[in-house]
Amino acid sequence: MNKEVKKKAPIWFYLVMVSIPLILILMVEIGLRVFDYGKDYSPFITIDENYSEFYFPNPELTFKYFKNIKNPPSVIYDGFKKIKEEDTYRVFVLGGSSTAGWPYGFNVPFPRYIKRRLELLYPDKNIEVVNLGITAVNTYTISDLVPDILEQNPDLILIYAGHNEFYGALGVGSNESIGKSRAVIKLVLWLRNFKLTQLVENIISSSAKLVAGDSEGGQAQNETLMSKMIGEKAIPYGSETYQLGLEQFEYNMQDIIEEIKSANVNLIIGTLTSNLKQKPFISESIQGEEKANKVYQDAEQSEEAGKLNEAKEKYYKAKDLDALRFRASSEINKIIFDLAGRYGIAITDIDSAFNSISPNGITGYNLMTDHLHPSAEGYQLIGKTFFDKMISENYLPKFEKKNISIAEQEKYMEDTFPFTPLDSVIADIRLRKLLGAYPFVPKGSENILIKNLRITNKVDSIAVEVYNQKITYSEGHRALAKHYYETGDADNFIKEMNAVVNDQPLASQFYVLAGESLINMNRYDEALIYLQRLIRLERNAWVTKWIGSIYLNKKNYSEAEKYLKESVSLDRSDPQTLYNLAGAYFYTGKIDEAIAATKACLALNNNYAGARQFLSGLTALKSRSGNR
Repeated sequence: MNKEVKKKAPIWFYLVMVSIPLILILMVEIGLRVFDYGKDYSPFITIDENYSEFYFPNPELTFKYFKNIKNPPSVIYDGFKKIKEEDTYRVFVLGGSSTAGWPYGFNVPFPRYIKRRLELLYPDKNIEVVNLGITAVNTYTISDLVPDILEQNPDLILIYAGHNEFYGALGVGSNESIGKSRAVIKLVLWLRNFKLTQLVENIISSSAKLVAGDSEGGQAQNETLMSKMIGEKAIPYGSETYQLGLEQFEYNMQDIIEEIKSANVNLIIGTLTSNLKQKPFISESIQGEEKANKVYQDAEQSEEAGKLNEAKEKYYKAKDLDALRFRASSEINKIIFDLAGRYGIAITDIDSAFNSISPNGITGYNLMTDHLHPSAEGYQLIGKTFFDKMISENYLPKFEKKNISIAEQEKYMEDTFPFTPLDSVIADIRLRKLLGAYPFVPKGSENILIKNLRITNKVDSIAVEVYNQKITYSEGHRALAKHYYETGDADNFIKEMNAVVNDQPLASQFYVLAGESLINMNRYDEALIYLQRLIRLERNAWVTKWIGSIYLNKKNYSEAEKYLKESVSLDRSDPQTLYNLAGAYFYTGKIDEAIAATKACLALNNNYAGARQFLSGLTALKSRSGNR
């Protein structure tokens, strides 16, 4: 009996079979994009048509890395031009909450120090320092962002990261962990750029919540992001998870460095510093080691006995043995130094800088607000340390810079630091929330620090509104500025408006508000500062009029004439501008032009105060000079 020979299907048949599901997937993806399903994870977007020529960090970006937190950390809205111009120096800064400047507002983080100091040295150039510090992220997020950053043609990248390597998003001990394989995690991050992946994840998440309930919604009220990020509570020194965290940091940083170097972009990495005087959170028995608490007590005793080198060594060891891994262990800094040596990368030793100005050479609460977040002074020190490295590595802009000594630069930075009592109170409330909750107190405890908060004045009440997110950081400073304006307190009005314009340097309306208010308060010199910054953003009849008028008042007649002429060319309907221009012409000896400007003023307002008398005087002066 003959067996029937089965005919083999042609290749095209298999290609069609494979193509059908791929086409279906593509069609679903296109459909989801057409209907704008889910979130846009593009790192940089246009957020406002009023600033259409600028990119800003995408506020939806953090949802890509946080799937178990309802309200993930926010980004900082540092804008930069979509098309980089020749007079631009562009810096991107990457890291976690210490780069973002927690617990302070947006003027305190060290990237703002760098921006302000660069602007001092290069006042006529476009300085862009984009702070991409995001609370509770680690090198997975940084590695994911680097390709998009490099597309924006940066001149320099700064990195201060490593504290979040264990509990930060996607870390080995994190509540946001999706496994311990770097390859799998990087694949998932890539897939999350597709809407179909978001759809699948949302279906899985919704189904899980139906079965298990909304776990975050049922969490204790006195809980912080710090406590929510803890997945694997105790990670003992030397354990498998500990080693995986170190490997995660090293290999991710290796990828980051290689990608940046291949693009020929300058890079500086900072070593990590933390509060050595913070007692260990979790002290566990480890074979061959004393418990962290015991080592910490020994460190205190050594310091009291004046054995400072021994004390410092023990403080570091106690931190490294702390099984709740929010502070980077010393091995993280060792990896940074090793990578720098291997790849020839510039390192700035922030940890040593902090120790160098701390009592007994041991960083504590003199420069720290909690376990690892610096004080306002500490953040400025990080900025200075990075900037010093920029100088020594010749990474400053190649433009011609102002000749200002280092001492004068540092004095200017201190004198003009846009930090007010409102910033201090907001930070204090945020710290109360953190330090009054786990792991600083037993889990489930009432937050006594928040409970004991007292509101005693206007600053306190506005700070509470900012903290409760009823108003924004900028709105808080503006509300306080309004209060000072209404009470005639020009000095404090200026401080609050400095905070506003440094936080939102592209928002022209705030320079107008500051300038107009100070003109009304007869504070012309201070008004001029805001107007000069405004004119870089937009040139119109109003700003040129007032710059010219203030120069006239300061008896700088040539500058007054220049700006007032420009104002008139933009708008000939303002009699005050024409009258002031007539004055500028008079003082520069241009009598005919002064007469013409005064007549134009009177044509608009026949009763303009002083104009008719001024015209009579000018006419008589011309007559006398003509009869000579």
